[in-house]
Amino acid sequence: RMEHDSYPGSCRLHGDCIEGLINSQAIADRCNIKRTSLHELSDDNAVWNVIAFYLAQLCANVTYLLSPEVIVLGGGILQRTVLLPLIHQHFTEIIHGYFDVDKINHRLDEYIVRSQYGNDIGLIGAMELARRQYDGIHH
Repeated sequence: RMEHDSYPGSCRLHGDCIEGLINSQAIADRCNIKRTSLHELSDDNAVWNVIAFYLAQLCANVTYLLSPEVIVLGGGILQRTVLLPLIHQHFTEIIHGYFDVDKINHRLDEYIVRSQYGNDIGLIGAMELARRQYDGIHH
C-alpha cells in the first residue's frame, strides 16, 4: 500500500485489490465527488499520483513475475495524459535498477505503453481469444 493511503477500496469482493484502489469509483471517493464529475478533475490533482503509484506497482509485479516484452495499459483512466509519466516515475523508483534491461532502464516509454485502442482494448482482447479458440490455438 502507498504510505498514508487509508482508502479502504471500492471493490465489493476484495475491498482494496488493485481494481478497488484505482477504479473510477475509487477516484471519485478519494476526491469526494460523483463519478459523473471525474472529467472535471484537473491533471494536477494529487489523486493521479496515487493512481499512478498503484499502476506502477502492478507493472512492477507483472515484470518480476512474467518479464513481458511490453506492458500495455488501457481503460478510461489512461485517457489522462498525466498518468503515464507518473507511472513511469513510480515504476523506476519501485524497481530501483533491479533489471539489467535496456528497454526498462532507458526506454521505459517503449516498455509501459498506453493502448492505442483506448477503451476498446477489452473487446479486442475478447475477440482475439475467440479467434484463437476457433482456430484451435491453445496458448
